[in-house]
Amino acid sequence: MKCLCGGRIKKGVDYRISEIADLKSPKHPKFRGKYIHLMPLAEIISMVYEKGVTTKTVQNKWQKLIDTFGPEINILLDTPLNKIKKIDSDLSVGIDSFRNNSLHISPGGGGKYGSIDFDKNIDKKRELEKRTTLDSF
Repeated sequence: MKCLCGGRIKKGVDYRISEIADLKSPKHPKFRGKYIHLMPLAEIISMVYEKGVTTKTVQNKWQKLIDTFGPEINILLDTPLNKIKKIDSDLSVGIDSFRNNSLHISPGGGGKYGSIDFDKNIDKKRELEKRTTLDSF
């Protein structure tokens, strides 16, 4: 494609897909599983404790979870929250928020990276978890 100024216009991915597509809407094979949007466990820990991903606090908590429950994907998707709660109650609330899709996702654009933040209700959930834990003693 040529620009009016004489330069060359590079096609975007979306435009190229629509150009070569032979279906009006996507058709996925029946055997394909559903998409799962994941977030690194260290990022969740970092958000819960408001510390950098590479800090000792985050790395130590990440390692303890991995040593206790195995692979990161299992912790994010399958490990029961009550087991995670025994290791770290604040983190169990963060993982619960991740699993329930109650994270606030701000898309990037215009030279800025996107960001992911916990829903504003996470502080209320944390407080409720702490009260429930203290009441059980």
